[in-house]
Amino acid sequence: WRNVGCVCWESDLWPGGCAGPKNHSGAQAFCRSVGARLCTVKELKTNVAYGTGCALDNVYVWTGTSDGCPAGQSWMSSGRAYRLTDKCASNSANSGVRCCA
Repeated sequence: WRNVGCVCWESDLWPGGCAGPKNHSGAQAFCRSVGARLCTVKELKTNVAYGTGCALDNVYVWTGTSDGCPAGQSWMSSGRAYRLTDKCASNSANSGVRCCA
């Protein structure tokens, strides 16, 4: 995968292609496996992940942010800022994956 001039990386260039839907721990593990981490809600709100592949601009993706969520939940946000309302979701749910450096 490659850096596109920001903290987010081009998702569709990962070895093996797009990550596909994963639960929160799977998303974290995937990002770690490529030397990255899940993007934060704050980062996604600045469009760091917009246009970085895998058709995730208008769907929920996992974030590395859990502050304010009940135990066992983390924030989901959209791959493009303000497309969807941020929400806490069960860490066992499947969602898209965006990784940041």
